[in-house]
Parts: sequence; C-alpha cells; structure tokens
Amino acid sequence: MRARLRDSRERSKVKRTGADELVEKLGIDAPLIVGASPELRKHYGKGLHWDARHHVATDGDLVAFLTDPAASRHERIVVLLPKGKRRQELILTAAAVSADEIVVAGLVREGIKSAKKRLSKRGTVVQSSSGNHAQCFHWRPDPLPYESLASWAREFPVEDQPAYSLPGVFSDGRLDDASAMLIAQLDDSYAKKRALDLGCGAGPLSIALARRGALVSASDVDRLAVESTRMAFERLEKPGDIRWQDGAKGFEGAFDMIVTNPPFHQGIETEYEVTRKLIRDARSKLRKGGELWLVANRFLPWRETLDAEFDHVEVAAEDKRFRVYRAT
Repeated sequence: MRARLRDSRERSKVKRTGADELVEKLGIDAPLIVGASPELRKHYGKGLHWDARHHVATDGDLVAFLTDPAASRHERIVVLLPKGKRRQELILTAAAVSADEIVVAGLVREGIKSAKKRLSKRGTVVQSSSGNHAQCFHWRPDPLPYESLASWAREFPVEDQPAYSLPGVFSDGRLDDASAMLIAQLDDSYAKKRALDLGCGAGPLSIALARRGALVSASDVDRLAVESTRMAFERLEKPGDIRWQDGAKGFEGAFDMIVTNPPFHQGIETEYEVTRKLIRDARSKLRKGGELWLVANRFLPWRETLDAEFDHVEVAAEDKRFRVYRAT
C-alpha cells in the first residue's frame, strides 16, 4: 500500500516531518514501516509502527520485532530514523536481519547524513533522494550479527542494585545526577506505600523505591524504557506494575506518592506542556496527604504549575543544576 494521504482535509491535520513527506512523495511500497509518525501510520501499509521522533511504539510489536527480527522476512522495509546513534544502530541492525533492502529516511539535523556514511560501509547504498531538510536512501545490507535485544542493554548501578538501559533510553548506561539527587531524599518511611514513577526511563527511581519496600507502579511512553525497567525488576526479584502508557491513566486507586524526573524534550525540541500535564494528572492520582516528588533542571518553570495544583510546595534539595520539589 503506498504512503499517501487520503484527501486534502486529512492532509491539513497531519503533523509531519520532512522525512515523512519525502517517503510519501516517493510513494514507496513496503509491508513494514519502522518509523511512521502516529498520524501517518495508517497510510503506510501494515506491520510494526514506530514514532521515530519521539521513540514511541504505537503497538506492542516493537519488542517482539527487536527480540527476534528474523522471525519474519520482508523484501523491503522502511525505517524513519530515530534520534540517537545507539537507537539508530539497534533499529537498523534488526531491520537488516529482517529485510533484503531497507529504505532509510530521516532529518538532516537528526543524523541522516552520518547514518548514510556508516551504512555505506556495511552494505550498498543504491539510491538516494533529498528534500525539505531530509534525506532518503535505499540500503542493501551485508549480513550483520544480531544476538538479542537484551545484549544491547547497558548495566549500571542504582545504589547496590543493577539497572539496565536499552538504546535511546534517557541517561543511557548511567545513573543521571538529577535522579540521584531525588533518590538521596527517599527514606524507609515509604515501605508498603503505593508509589508511582511517571516517565520511569530505565527505572532508577522505581528501583530505589522498591529497595525501600514501596509497592511500585511505573509507566513510560517509550516501549524500550518500559522493557529496561522490567529487566531491572526481574533482577531485583520484587513485584512491579510496569506499564507502557502515557502518564497515570489506567492505574486503579490512589497513590501515597508519585515520583518523576520528567522529560522536557521531544526529539530535539524543548517541550513544556508534557510536564505541565503530568503535574496536573499527578494531583488527581494522589490520596489526601499524598506527595509528589519532582526533580528537574533549575531553569525549568515548574514552580508556578506546582503552586497552582498543590496546597504546599517546598524545595527539598537543590544545587547549581537541579532542584527537587516536594508537593502535597
């Protein structure tokens, strides 16, 4: 099925990148698209759909595909290049196992030129097009080794417990300083309390809370972040309700505490509304007297939103870069 919009009215509603538009313009036929933006996925044929700009899988098949990309073979698939070299390498290596030819499209500012240069050394680039700050090329890969999805994970310590980050997950392969600052504020008083980690990433806050005996739930819109946190909880041998979803919606009941180290980027752009919504949603999911713990860069304008939603807001810790808020 060709990548084309149904009519001009639908075209006006679709938020696209130059890479989306280039693939559409070329009318590429492919049974599997790894990278279609959510608004366009229904136009691009069938199979796995993946929002390359926001690292969001739009169905549950992403992990299955990356776990065993050789399970199904395709003559051709399309990859809309994700942000970040490690995630690019993961997606493209899996794609090379799954298809004879990969059509790679992406934005110039997100690394399509360097990706083309790398891939030309691992196969043959047979056709190339460009336009609207994007490039698209056909890559016929040489045989590439692919062990397992787990083999792409980087291990790092959270206190005395191992954590794992798959490619593209925030703070890949290390405990970030902001999360470490928030963890330092947590004590054993949260044992047996219901705790929710919003935007869990690789799960450092969830791991720290589980170590203190909290009953942990967590969510993230990045499917590989969720898989990373699940890997850690399997090693931790503690129960955890780790979900691939946006925010707190779907979790039953109220929580005693919510923790978050929220993102403020979508792709390479700064985005504030995501965290504003997270703060509003958090207030509705806390029991009376419950606490929201939020850590963020000092320059981010979260105090105003917190004051609007909560009765009491205090700065629990800060340094020259980060600030930890406690709101009740």
